[in-house]
Amino acid sequence: MLSSHKAHRSFSFLILFALLFQLSALGLSQGEMDQALKQEVASKAEIQNQWNFLSSLGWRVEVVENLKQDIQIKAGSPLKLKSFADLKGEKCLALCLQVSGKVKSKAATVAKQVVRQFFPSAIADKASQQAFRLKLATQARATTEAIAQSFEWPYNDEGGWKGTGFTRHFSFMKTTQANVPAEYEELYGYWQNKKSTKVSTAIESLAKGKHLTGCALALSAVVVHMVYKVYDDFTELFDRAYKSVIINNADFTPSDVLPKLDFDGKAKAKIRMGRNGLIGEPGYLGAIFPEKVDEPSYAGENFIIVDMTDQAVKDLQGLKTLGYNRFDEDDLESLEDDDLLTGDGEDGRLMYFDGASFEMIRFWILFSKLKKQTKMSAEDLSEKIKTGEPGRLKGASLKTFKQIQTEIMERPFFKETTIWGHPSHDMTLGEWLAELAKYNPKTPYSIMLYDYDLNGMQWENYKKTFLGDQVPAMELRPAG
Repeated sequence: MLSSHKAHRSFSFLILFALLFQLSALGLSQGEMDQALKQEVASKAEIQNQWNFLSSLGWRVEVVENLKQDIQIKAGSPLKLKSFADLKGEKCLALCLQVSGKVKSKAATVAKQVVRQFFPSAIADKASQQAFRLKLATQARATTEAIAQSFEWPYNDEGGWKGTGFTRHFSFMKTTQANVPAEYEELYGYWQNKKSTKVSTAIESLAKGKHLTGCALALSAVVVHMVYKVYDDFTELFDRAYKSVIINNADFTPSDVLPKLDFDGKAKAKIRMGRNGLIGEPGYLGAIFPEKVDEPSYAGENFIIVDMTDQAVKDLQGLKTLGYNRFDEDDLESLEDDDLLTGDGEDGRLMYFDGASFEMIRFWILFSKLKKQTKMSAEDLSEKIKTGEPGRLKGASLKTFKQIQTEIMERPFFKETTIWGHPSHDMTLGEWLAELAKYNPKTPYSIMLYDYDLNGMQWENYKKTFLGDQVPAMELRPAG
């Protein structure tokens, strides 16, 4: 390997001299030789440009000792975005082309190099245990190749993800319906009708703040694109999560794609951290009695915490845990004192839960009790609980309704914790409990967090991009 500009120039001269000798030996005319030499010189200049631009990013690059002199990224960090300050627009475009477009024959190699720099854990000596990172790495090649196709990348012909181009930047994040591509209507439509919705704070910061050039913006978009591709693919997995995650007896088994669920080990630490440890965390609302599920699409609900008030955090900290633990005697006695353990409530699987999940079980028992008292459908009862209006309820049913409101729906953790759930809408945690009871009234739900353990730049970018409308970017620090 040659690792200095001087050695690189010397090596290039020797290669050109050897090529000139080979061309003359072939008996080519002077014009043909001149044309061949021009092409070779242009190729060498291109390699030198790649070297220069990649080096300006903070990468240490080397040239493979062969006729093609392929560029390889060996070390360094692509995060030195300050080096973009002196680059002009023309060089910006050239850089993005040179990273992938000019080395198409080595696209897979370049993709791996890019991933190594952006996500050190994605391609390591040992296979990563985090399915997210492994899946993320599979998007690298498509992303780097897409850069070469158009300055409006990563638009594609398959109708897939549409996002940031060099000229459009993040214009698709504007809150006017006309600027939202069809693919985003479902995802962002529910945000656009909210009075509090503004153009994403995170995207504004990205476009107007520390990343001042289109080149830096495009480089950041590489990360966002790969992360979005992963979660876009995960949308299909959300629909069938119950098949791979939930099995009987409250025994949760991770699938070969989804990461494992955390049985409160790290969740407790995140709860102690408060808002910064919880906002942006992905989790799972799982049916405890999967064999009694009526609507399989809602047997398991993947979610992301998009907002929590200080009161909600304090309330959760009082519960201490999300809840996959043994009941203690006080909790069990509490249920017995309430005289709620009747029928399905006696199922031994409930004995595995405490904390927040315990309160969710309490909601289900109260919901079931109120349903029997009122003879209402689960759908009508769910809507009534979400509105908080008792209507014509009276006597015992009114008492149960008020108990649901005061003990669950008005409790800060359930009232002031907002989660984004598939398929693409956000509600308070209490509203989600009522929603799930509408579809599957025969089973209670528990709550857990996924063990993604993402504390790097890709998770930060993910939070900024997807949660910017709900939560200021400055609050979206990694939760580690």
